[in-house]
Amino acid sequence: DNGPIFVTNKKGDIRATNWEFNSWGQKYEWDQDNLVPPLVTKHLGMSRYDIPVVMEGGSLEINGLGTCITTEQCLLTDTRNPTMGKADLEKVLKDNLGFTQVIWLNLGLEGDHTDGHIDTITRFSDENTILTSMTADPFDINTGRMQHNLEILKAARNTKGEAFNVVELPLPAARMFLEDGTRLPATYANFYICNGAVIVPQYDDVNDKPALEVIRAAFPKHETIGIPSRFIITGGGSFHCLTQQQPKA
Repeated sequence: DNGPIFVTNKKGDIRATNWEFNSWGQKYEWDQDNLVPPLVTKHLGMSRYDIPVVMEGGSLEINGLGTCITTEQCLLTDTRNPTMGKADLEKVLKDNLGFTQVIWLNLGLEGDHTDGHIDTITRFSDENTILTSMTADPFDINTGRMQHNLEILKAARNTKGEAFNVVELPLPAARMFLEDGTRLPATYANFYICNGAVIVPQYDDVNDKPALEVIRAAFPKHETIGIPSRFIITGGGSFHCLTQQQPKA
């Protein structure tokens, strides 16, 4: 979340964008966190663009063809960029990351201390296929949230004016909590796409296998690997939250 976000041009050149980080809306101490992007780019010998706007890597989901998906809950909080509205943020994203459109979902998962990062609920598997988290549990607050997001995605169009292929991805059936009663944002959508494989969180849950099958079908050229994530999720995220993708030079 506090690392550089890499961009490429049509020639294959890579640069890093360095956004401000304030610990997910000033929730924890972050006095050293903004040193990470300069240190990374220095180590890589890569130039970077410094952007004085608070933004986290997990708050943006991108298809590489001009479409970005995010959530209002995260980007429009008054603890990140209080003087900026939706139109202001869209302009910054388009100017610096090359987007041509932004799809705004409403809310993320209950218990997500990042204020609803998109990478815990909705992900692209290719330029036109979107995997989005769903649950049918009538007693779960996430049910209404995910249904609303699903409706937005089904109504959305890509940059060619075509409908996206929206695929429902189950959430874990069991709810998980810390000892103090805080709910954990357990999700299969926080998978990490690496070279030749997709690493998928597993929670010893009845929906582990069905979720793996959905993701496997969405990535036919990748090996789909499930790895236990019950301990990792106690930190508030899983494999995608732990990583930042760097394109090959």
